[in-house]
Order: sequence, then structure tokens, then C-alpha cells
Amino acid sequence: MRKHTKRRWQKDPSAMYRVMSMQQPFTPSEQVKLNLPVREALQSFRDGTGTDVHWHTLAAITNVCLIRGEAIGQEVVDVAKDGQEAIMSVMERFNRTGKWGVSHDDLARLEVCIDLHEQLIELSTPGQMLQAFRDVINRMNAGRTHRLEKA
Repeated sequence: MRKHTKRRWQKDPSAMYRVMSMQQPFTPSEQVKLNLPVREALQSFRDGTGTDVHWHTLAAITNVCLIRGEAIGQEVVDVAKDGQEAIMSVMERFNRTGKWGVSHDDLARLEVCIDLHEQLIELSTPGQMLQAFRDVINRMNAGRTHRLEKA
């Protein structure tokens, strides 16, 4: 016969600090750590060394910008959607040629979206950005994805 004992929970003395860190803005060093891979991905497309990892990095930030933009305003949503169109154009170009590359127009649209993402990192809390990324994953799992329109 099994003995019924009350389950004991381990105390976590750092729980308060983890909760508070999700509610405070990113530190300057955290901002750099988050922004650097995005800038690196864009530069790799600019100099012709882009990979699918770089593409996914840029696609992720356009999606996060869209989610955060929905809570902010239509102007932010428009910039995010423009960035999504640009990154989907890069994918279409890869599917057509087999090489990663970006046109001048798409590069300019991605630059604007990256600037928006950096502003969101600066003005948002880690909790807000994490929730936006979770929403991106949930929408993707539900099949709500952006597709490039065929002309």
C-alpha cells in the first residue's frame, strides 16, 4: 500500500528576481546581444553570404514586429508587413535561383523593419518580447503563416 505524503515544493530564493527581470527594460548589453545577430543576418545578405539561418532570423523579427505592432498601432503593423513581404521576396528569389540574395528595394524595406525591431527591443520588456515570440510560434503552429502572392 502506498503511503500518501504531502508533496513538498523546493523554495526558489531567486524567483522574485526572475519575475522582476521580465518586467524591466532590456539593459544596453542585452540590447546589443539581441540586435547583433539581426544586423549580421542582413549584412550577410548584403554581401552575398546569406544562409537559411540568416533568413529565419530576419523572418522571426518581422513576425515579432507584427505581433508587437498589433498592440501599438497601424503604422507599426504596416512596417512589419512590408518587412514580411521583403523577406518572402528573398525566399522566392532563393526558390527561383537557388542562391540567397536580396534586391535593393527589399534591402531598404528590411532595414526599416530592423530599425523598428531595435526600437521595440529598446522600449519593450523581456516579458513583452517573449510573449510576442510565443504568439508567433502559436500562430505558426495554427497554420497562420504569410505566403508570397504569385503575380
